[in-house]
Amino acid sequence: MQGMNAHGVRIVPDALYCDATLPHFSVPAEELPARKQGLRMIAACGPYTTRDDLDYLPLDDLLTHVAKVKPDVLFLVCILLYIRF
Repeated sequence: MQGMNAHGVRIVPDALYCDATLPHFSVPAEELPARKQGLRMIAACGPYTTRDDLDYLPLDDLLTHVAKVKPDVLFLVCILLYIRF
């Protein structure tokens, strides 16, 4: 979608793009590095802080764990919260 947010309240669309697919990427199996074990992945969902403070201690704990385990992939998902001040 392409649009404009002139007043900071809502986006007014000018154009809608329905097909945004990328070409498929493939590598022949013989070019992939040999693995003795499967792919190691850690997935986590935020928010990565507690309600009481903004020290991000849960995120620090997660990153400490990631540094020890050294996964191949770290997948982080965050919740977007709307807060009115």
